[in-house]
Amino acid sequence: MYEGQIVAQLCGWSNVDSKSGGYDRMALLLEQDEFEKVAALYIFQMNVNRALDVLNEGLQRGGKEELATLILALVGSIRATSTNNDDKILINEFSAVTKLFHRPYVRAMFGFILTQDGNDLQYECVLDEQLDLNDKVAFAARYLNDQRLYDKLDKLADESREKGDLQGILLTGLRQNGCELIQKYLDQTSDIRTAALLAIYVPEDVHQECPYVQEWIEGFRLLLDELQMWNERAEFDIYRSHVTGTTPYRRHYFDRAINTNQHFSCIFCQTPLEVNQGTSSQTPTIGGLSTNTTSTPTTPLKVQSRASQQTMTTRSSASSSSTYPPPNSDMLMVCAKCRQVLPRCSICMMSLTTYIEDASYAYEPLLG
Repeated sequence: MYEGQIVAQLCGWSNVDSKSGGYDRMALLLEQDEFEKVAALYIFQMNVNRALDVLNEGLQRGGKEELATLILALVGSIRATSTNNDDKILINEFSAVTKLFHRPYVRAMFGFILTQDGNDLQYECVLDEQLDLNDKVAFAARYLNDQRLYDKLDKLADESREKGDLQGILLTGLRQNGCELIQKYLDQTSDIRTAALLAIYVPEDVHQECPYVQEWIEGFRLLLDELQMWNERAEFDIYRSHVTGTTPYRRHYFDRAINTNQHFSCIFCQTPLEVNQGTSSQTPTIGGLSTNTTSTPTTPLKVQSRASQQTMTTRSSASSSSTYPPPNSDMLMVCAKCRQVLPRCSICMMSLTTYIEDASYAYEPLLG
């Protein structure tokens, strides 16, 4: 079944007869010396020769002597169940012995071999073992019919949601059921970091159904602030903006409609500062000094509303470049009425009224 092969590949089951690339979980398991697990996965794919090669490879690498016993048991079980030598007594003896193995993948492998071919019990003896969820899904997609597959996947999804098993996201996705699963995981582990990172990928329409998703993000940001991990908080915000498709210097609340009546005012004389005007008559400078040569003031601007700061630091998608002064034009550096110097950034010494056409290049190293 073609769909079953796709599911198996998504779950990390490599197709040894295919040259297609992609995620190969087998190779990762071999690097971790999980030879028994890899052999079991190849047995589930009806590739006995590859399973024996993996066990022999582990034995040659100086693996445990149990691998030699496992090889003998595997060869004997396959011969006992062969069509030409269907020995019921020998099969029962092997079944009784192999059930004593401690590792669930080994028990599932021999249960799959020694149980009557095509019997439902052959499949249940595998799915009832403590295997990884992705292996259960791949196995079910390969061997179960459509109705039994749907029932089994629903059962596995419900079990994962009740246990708070993050592997269940493979079945639930990041919709409402998936968010409930993550919340269960968070209640059990208090791992706010994992919950916040997963929340980045939750679709916007799910936020309305599950408002606590936004609480994960804000809770993690607050935790980083309390720990004074400013760099980590900034990287998290930038990565979040990158995933959601917004520019790094935008936030979700910047999309609100801009109220032109909200503005900055000079803290000395309370005169409104028209920073969006591009003409030199409304943007006076001091003796032709450039933006980077003015003295740094110690008194900040008085912000009359938070939305006004968003108006200055972000550009609405509906706005054109003519709304802001060109990069080489004179910027608003002093109050037009009292001539007091306006503040500049303490790091780059650039005027806070300077508009930058595209500063996303500054975030590229953090975006990877």
